[in-house]
Amino acid sequence: MENKARQYKQSTVRRLDTLSGNQCASPNCTRKLIARDGETIVSKICHIEAASPDGPRYNENMTDDERRHYNNLVLLCDECHRIIDNKENESNYSVELLKSWKKNHENLVQQNL
Repeated sequence: MENKARQYKQSTVRRLDTLSGNQCASPNCTRKLIARDGETIVSKICHIEAASPDGPRYNENMTDDERRHYNNLVLLCDECHRIIDNKENESNYSVELLKSWKKNHENLVQQNL
């Protein structure tokens, strides 16, 4: 059975998609989240605090509902997601840093709506 922390609500996914502006939330990335064919989705939902105990930035005090909540998720391109979730890079990508990326990215997208 799939981890409940990965069972995203449709409203959460829609909000992530809408506020992404089709752009990876990593501030130094220029990749789009829809592939050049205009159909293929290449975005990945990244947990700011991991969905499972062996994941990066895992917080044992969170519930699965908190782990899958919009506030704990950020939309990234596949490459950035792999880099950020690589355990060897964990110290480079703190919870605070990822939350600031998300907030800044959403603010930029909303200014352009």
